[in-house]
Order: sequence, then C-alpha cells, then structure tokens
Amino acid sequence: MGANASHLDPPVITRAFKVYDDNEDGKIELKEFCMILQYQADLIDEKLCQLCFSLVDTDGSNYIDQKEFHSFFVAYTKLENPDIYDLIGCAADVNGDDTIDGKELKRVLDFKHVKMVEEMNKKSMTKTEFVDYIRKNVKL
Repeated sequence: MGANASHLDPPVITRAFKVYDDNEDGKIELKEFCMILQYQADLIDEKLCQLCFSLVDTDGSNYIDQKEFHSFFVAYTKLENPDIYDLIGCAADVNGDDTIDGKELKRVLDFKHVKMVEEMNKKSMTKTEFVDYIRKNVKL
C-alpha cells in the first residue's frame, strides 16, 4: 500500500488482496493483516493491529474478505504519509463515506476502554475530524 496510488481499479485491488492473502485461502486473517500493517507502519503493536483488524472486519467473521479489504485499501492508499492515527481512521470508516458516525467512533473507543462522551454518540464527523479527535484523546 502507499500514498502514490493515483488510480485503483478493481484488478489492482484484487491483486493487492492476493498479495496480502499469504496462505491463498481467499481471506485475510489477523496474522496476515498484522504483517501488512507492520510493514506499512513500523511502530504498530499487536493491540493496534487487533484494533484495526476488528474495525475492518465489519461482519465479525474473524477474517477480512475482499469487500471489506476494498473499502479499507482504497481509503488508505489515498493518504499521503499516513501515520497510525490515519490508519485507524481508514479502518474505522466502515462504510467508506469519509464520515465517522457515533457507532463507528464507539467501536474504536470501546476497544481502547475510553468512555465516549454522550454527545459524541449523536454526532457525525469527517474522517479528518475523527483522526484529530483520537490524536488528542486516545493514547496509542
């Protein structure tokens, strides 16, 4: 992955999925996903890998399928010089609409055992606002 991807068509995303699907079983499991993240962000630890994995695995199947990978991959490759907070922002944006709603925010904060302020539950924010919020309020 990387910020230099200017055009991502379905065959490019499919090839990327196959590269990360190390055991070629048609799904990306936690171990494979963590290898991706650790390659991209040297400072990511196991707990953060688990957080990102659980956010991208929207159906709770314990693996990332091509549809889930597609949303995450496209969002992440659009970023220039992403850091771990950007990575979490892409993973948290479950529906790929560049907006983080209260439900998506709660998934991140619950994982880090941070109590969500009640008004945050009713508010949507842009992914950029979300990344700024977690940078200020969540120690990784």
